[in-house]
Amino acid sequence: MEKRFEGSKNTDLQEVLIKAALLDIFYRTRIPANNIVPIARHIEAMNIDERLYNEEIDVDLVNDIAYGTSKYKKKIFDKEKEDAEDLNIQISNVYSFASKYCSWHNPEYPIADSYSKGMLFYINKADPFYKIGGVKTPSKVSLNDYRVFYEMYMAFKKRYFGNNPDISNKKIDTYLWKYAQIKIIDLKKNNLKCIVDLKKGNERLSYYIKIESEMPSYLKKKYNQK
Repeated sequence: MEKRFEGSKNTDLQEVLIKAALLDIFYRTRIPANNIVPIARHIEAMNIDERLYNEEIDVDLVNDIAYGTSKYKKKIFDKEKEDAEDLNIQISNVYSFASKYCSWHNPEYPIADSYSKGMLFYINKADPFYKIGGVKTPSKVSLNDYRVFYEMYMAFKKRYFGNNPDISNKKIDTYLWKYAQIKIIDLKKNNLKCIVDLKKGNERLSYYIKIESEMPSYLKKKYNQK
């Protein structure tokens, strides 16, 4: 996987398609098969390499990949006809995929999946370490804006790991994933319905961990989605 992604370009459709398919298989992202090609075409058309490999993380790149695919046209050619039909392919739930696509090219991009989002949200509720703009506590939906997710992730990294150069984003990705797995296993093993008391009372662990890829309303306006 590393050899396929590391330092690779994203200007060739076939290459992008292979990488997109690999990620779908490796992570079991359950992206519908007829969406892989439109997503790959969208990425190839974006010319993302300069943004992807920039020294400074482009926090809008994941959003642009994820939410800019909502109505991407796929041409279906009929072998017996010379013309082609344009179909609007509705593509959704690629936010996590987009973060993984960027992360495998550039590990400075943290992975935003249900586990990392859920555990950051859960930990922040138990021990507040991040507020949007220093004022507003992030909601579950707000973590589907990669700008918010990245800021919260980096605040978590600073709070719990300091400036330790040996702690990479990849290690934190693994830590959050394993932490969530342990909590889920413990919940099932002990037949527990609730976890430790938080400020707002007992809450189901699954409530924190499972965060769907619902787009924040302000991003819907930006990407012209209803």
